[in-house]
Amino acid sequence: MDHKLSENFRGVRIFSSEKADGPMNFRLGGKERVEQFIKSHNFFVPSVSCEQVHGNEIVFAKEPGHFAKTDAALCRDNFAVITRSADCLPLMIFDKKSGIIGAAHVSRKNLSDSIIKNFSKMHQENGGDVGSTAVFLGPHIRKQNYKINKEGVSILQKGLFGKFLDKEGFFDLTEAVIFALENEGFLRENIEDCKIDTFTTDSLYSYRRDALHSQVNVFATVIIKDSKNDKV
Repeated sequence: MDHKLSENFRGVRIFSSEKADGPMNFRLGGKERVEQFIKSHNFFVPSVSCEQVHGNEIVFAKEPGHFAKTDAALCRDNFAVITRSADCLPLMIFDKKSGIIGAAHVSRKNLSDSIIKNFSKMHQENGGDVGSTAVFLGPHIRKQNYKINKEGVSILQKGLFGKFLDKEGFFDLTEAVIFALENEGFLRENIEDCKIDTFTTDSLYSYRRDALHSQVNVFATVIIKDSKNDKV
């Protein structure tokens, strides 16, 4: 699916794979599928991806590659930046002033471990301006389908994001991420949400919905610079 974006994203495209494109788990041949998926959108550029360990490590990529023990990547070069998910939140950014694009795999765990803070810091250290950066929240699980177990509730209640839990233990990942972004200086008016719930969208993989299966697959979300979409 090709995501509809505002003028803030003029100069880039963001798209997500679907089940019909195949699973994007790298250990199951997903890396090659992602590359083919990008080519199917008529982009023939190198890619940047992360191992995704639900951690808070960020890489500023100056060359293409797959980066171990990282969950987010930023770059200024013309690379396709990839994140993979199946309920976690794919967070994509574009700073037109600096030319930086980036993608983060945001989970409940690494959100509590300051991935947004680290992402913002890396962005600014490389010339990015959070106040003018456009942010896109890709398909992810929504509050009404995201009930946390007692252990998870206990952990969240001890931190910054406990207020995004309701009395029944449903967690609002969307608003928690927006809160973290605003704490780092990103502006709410520059944050766009695709509004897609992975749990209720059959064409996308969902960890919670598909957890009964032996293998839970993931889809890819990609941000890439697009000179054809950079007309004034």
